[in-house]
Amino acid sequence: MATRLRQLAPYVIILIVGISLYAVADRIAYTKFPNQIGPDHWPKLIIIVMISVCLFEIGRKLLASPAAEQPGSEVEGWEEEEEAGPPRTVFAAIAITVVYLLTLGIVGFVIGTLFYVAGLMWLGGTRRPGTVAILSLSITAFFAFFFMKLIYVALPTGISPFSWVSFAVMKLLGV
Repeated sequence: MATRLRQLAPYVIILIVGISLYAVADRIAYTKFPNQIGPDHWPKLIIIVMISVCLFEIGRKLLASPAAEQPGSEVEGWEEEEEAGPPRTVFAAIAITVVYLLTLGIVGFVIGTLFYVAGLMWLGGTRRPGTVAILSLSITAFFAFFFMKLIYVALPTGISPFSWVSFAVMKLLGV
């Protein structure tokens, strides 16, 4: 029973945080225009997905048979996965995220996201510089296109000289 509660704890915590964030997103004040989504739409959508995943995982853990939790019940030949990594990796990812958010207004979305994704990939164990560079550029280009061209979100361009990169990307995307 204690094992099951330990397995449920992260999902319950994230569920509570998600419900709290939804309450905050529900209080976003704006003037409604017909046939247009408001600034609260995307945060609410993401939070709903987060809450849904937590509810699904909580249900899955509760419905799983207790025999599946026993250490000796795994299939022969299969080994349990090791822990995700030391806590310092998690704290480093949080630190990278905080730095990303604090510098976004200075370096802009394009440069900030490029280095943020590269930093997270490097922290996650991808050590091939070419792979990190190609994936970081691709992910940044995808998100810039998605937010600027499809959703029409104004992303921070940064201050000069960083804004030049943002404007060049916007010109490339036709924004």
